[in-house]
Amino acid sequence: MFDVEWLLSPAPFSGVLLYSYRSGVLRPAVLRHLREIARQMGVEVASYDAATLENMWSVPALLDELRICDLTGTKTQPLVQKLLSLAVDGPAAPTVIMAPPSSKPLRRGAKFLHIEEPRVTSANLAKVVRYLASTSDLTSLDLASRQDPLRRHLRRWIGERGHAGLPEVMQEFDHAVVHYSNPGSGEQDVGSGSFAFAGRSYLMNSLQRFLASDEAFALSQLLRALAIRKDRGARDAELVEQLLKASVRVREISCCGVPGSAGRKSASRSATVAKEVSLLWSALLLSWSLACTSTRTDPAQMPILVEFDHFCRDFKRRLQDLAADPLNGCWTRIRETFRAISIIDDIERPDPRKELLCSISRETFCRPAYPWIEKLRRTAVGAQGHRPKAASNSPFVDQESTNTELASLSDVMGQKHILQELRDRFQSGRHDRPLLLAGPDGSGKRTIGRLYAKALLCEGDRAELRPCGSCPSCTTPKVEVNFGYFEFDVSHDEGVSHVNQVIRNLRYVPITDRRVVLITKADRSSEAINAALKTLERGAEATSFILLAEDERKVEAAARSRSAVLRVRPLPEDDARALAQRWLASNQVESAVIELIVKSGRGVPGSVLKLCREVAGASASTLEQAKVLFGFSWGVQILRYWQELLNDEFQSAQAMNCLSGMTADDAIYRLRAGLRQLLAGDAICEPAFLGLEADLRELIDCLDRHPARFGQTRVALCDELARHWFDDAIIDYEHIVDVSVKTRQLLNAASE
Repeated sequence: MFDVEWLLSPAPFSGVLLYSYRSGVLRPAVLRHLREIARQMGVEVASYDAATLENMWSVPALLDELRICDLTGTKTQPLVQKLLSLAVDGPAAPTVIMAPPSSKPLRRGAKFLHIEEPRVTSANLAKVVRYLASTSDLTSLDLASRQDPLRRHLRRWIGERGHAGLPEVMQEFDHAVVHYSNPGSGEQDVGSGSFAFAGRSYLMNSLQRFLASDEAFALSQLLRALAIRKDRGARDAELVEQLLKASVRVREISCCGVPGSAGRKSASRSATVAKEVSLLWSALLLSWSLACTSTRTDPAQMPILVEFDHFCRDFKRRLQDLAADPLNGCWTRIRETFRAISIIDDIERPDPRKELLCSISRETFCRPAYPWIEKLRRTAVGAQGHRPKAASNSPFVDQESTNTELASLSDVMGQKHILQELRDRFQSGRHDRPLLLAGPDGSGKRTIGRLYAKALLCEGDRAELRPCGSCPSCTTPKVEVNFGYFEFDVSHDEGVSHVNQVIRNLRYVPITDRRVVLITKADRSSEAINAALKTLERGAEATSFILLAEDERKVEAAARSRSAVLRVRPLPEDDARALAQRWLASNQVESAVIELIVKSGRGVPGSVLKLCREVAGASASTLEQAKVLFGFSWGVQILRYWQELLNDEFQSAQAMNCLSGMTADDAIYRLRAGLRQLLAGDAICEPAFLGLEADLRELIDCLDRHPARFGQTRVALCDELARHWFDDAIIDYEHIVDVSVKTRQLLNAASE
């Protein structure tokens, strides 16, 4: 199977998937789809090298995962053959092997799905063009009338060559589309030359070129990329969001530039953007985007482009002297912008502004950075730690008195594997090996670390997880003020100096007979962790180390190998429900509100607590009030749409009216959520559909009647619906209408 075929309709799989790439031009897209498949399967994505994957082939992991082994180099064929020989028995988890192709035949007998980058010929050109058309953002509405000349041009082009690599075909396709999208163009206008596009996205490519060069036309190309999207009906908010997403991608791939000459390279096929330039652009863009979207609704076409043109020219002016302070005069505005972005609620779907802000706060330089860069990073870190205290007018919950503190480790819910490890440590009396707790923000790893420290510092019997409660250490209100406890954040500006200071303190006899060092964000600073490695390795008899990280794979390998690595798991629904009832006066709210919090929290204690406080602060005692508060009131509209779609007298205009007020992206996301809920049956998996069980049951019964009526199985019908609706080519309202009509035809097919 060609990768373009697979990318058009990726689906969850089991067993082994072998991806053979030639140029690697689609590898990023393949990896993105694999992460999406893992999300649909509810598993983690884990990277393995060949040796580790071979050892772990038949060994289940602690958590369900999708394993990826990305092989590079010229001598990968023996490794691939060796791994594929294991595929006869099947792996313990879905496994992806990525490697360059080889002329040697693949080993017989192994069962695996083989996907490869195509060498394009006349035979497979149609499939490749279908994929390119579904992913390119160069196409405009008037291209529909010019599809036949475009196809003839591409067939003639490939016929003259016999075959071509996928990158060449992508360039020629982009080149032809640009010409055929212009009114009045003809076949004679398209030559045999090719444009040097760096990627599939015209917006992404033009943004890279603008940030990486001084070419006069770079800004014009960027403005044209936005104008194309504006012509297709994109609103200002959507335009700004797409620009932010492209900027996030540029930040991800930016590399260190040369001081003083950053951004002065000529734009080439693979234009690189210096970190200094991407940082300056990100900070200014965040400030401009927030002001733009908060003060405008959706004005006429030109003002947004004119404003963006002025913004880009101001950016170029500030870029002239990076050694000085290019942000002079706008620091107050940037600080306020960062704080406003940090409190944006992105529970339903990620906000690119928060992603961009987080990337600024995590920025590190191998060489001395300009002073303004350090100041910018500190501003981003400070904004993320700043949370304004909202006044409470809730008549039924005293938020200040809400007790979120746990007394001991035995009160921790849903982490039996961690508690068993700690119980074994207390029973053996061995606490010298560092403990590395990994999990997303809000998962409770800091709470567990502090409770472990509290139990260690207890002067009573240390054979138990529960402290005695009467010794001086236990009667201290918080473990943070205990003389034997040290806690610091290594991602802080002074992270290395903090580590060195703690190490110096550990050389002296402590006031207590045991010391505990808790290191937060251990995956953010390799330099600070390296400074503590020797102390970690010695494992001082009276000192225990606890490391916290969001992603344990990003922790320095040496520190990770010295530690017992435990991942904090999402809470089961029963435990999340118990937490919500503990933190919220459940006798004052509907039980359905608790269920909504549990579904929305996704098993993360921090998210559950945040939602409980929001409900308390807004006095949202009913399900409808809580749905409006969390932004889940769209469930009724989506079910109404599916009712129209399953109606035998379906009319697309009536169905589309149900989606009024939604952006195209929101409508697509929510329609897919509705379909997932219909396919899942009676059990509610999407928070927006709580309280709508009767309507759901009616729709599910209606869906069940179609396969029985037409002689299909329900599984086959569900597969067909998923193939239509989860296609990544659906990007706007026109595609929604098209797939709705196709769905209706599918339901009516057997009766014709």
